[in-house]
Parts: sequence; C-alpha cells; structure tokens
Amino acid sequence: MEIVQNLIGSTVNEVIAGGSNGSMVVIEADHNYVLFLYCCWRLNDSDSILCGWNDQESYLIRIKELEGDRIQSMNMDGFYDFVMRFASGRELRVMCDLTPGCENGQEENWSICDKKTNVCYVVNNQLQPIETKFS
Repeated sequence: MEIVQNLIGSTVNEVIAGGSNGSMVVIEADHNYVLFLYCCWRLNDSDSILCGWNDQESYLIRIKELEGDRIQSMNMDGFYDFVMRFASGRELRVMCDLTPGCENGQEENWSICDKKTNVCYVVNNQLQPIETKFS
C-alpha cells in the first residue's frame, strides 16, 4: 500500500482516544492522513509499555503524547499487523485481532485514509485490504 510509505516523515497533529470512542483510536498526521484503529494496539517506548487498547481511560491519555511526534517508519507483516516507529523512540504496535473465524459482527481491524486523494484502505476480518473512499 503506497499510502503507508507516504505516512513516513509525517507529523501527528491529533490523536483521539477514550471517551465515547472506547478503545478505538483515531490518529491524524499532516492534516491529511487518518489512521483508525479498531483492533488490539499497544504503545511502548524502549523499556516500558505506556498504554494499550484495553486500558482504563486514565491511561489512554499516554497515546495523546504522540501529538507533535514524527512517524519514522512503519513495518507491516503479511497479516497486516504493523509497528509504527516515531522520532521520540515510541512504537505503536497494532495486531489484527479480527480473523476469518470471528462472529462478533465487527468487520474492520484498522483503516488508513488519505483525505486529499479520497482513498482509504480497510483491513477486514478476512485479513484483506479493501480500497474504499474516505468521504
């Protein structure tokens, strides 16, 4: 996905987590790219776990510390799990936990969108990327 490579070097300008979002996280970078996380995720630095998808809201504030940080790299495996590394040394680890055998009604693991080109890629519960529109 070319959009993943375009994210590298961009700066996080907003993180929305907790509250009515529950464990879902929305990360916007360069006022253009939007990452929606519906699956398991964890934020860590070099020697500790800072917060994760199932933490209490008081812990989720840690992921908001990514605001102003620059995305240094993003490595994705064949199952669309990925690690996003930031200039600060933090890492956002995302694991697709919705698999073909899930029957909970949820269909998306995560999606990444480019608002300028109006393109989104959604990784579904069949672990396949699907191209959709942002708006």
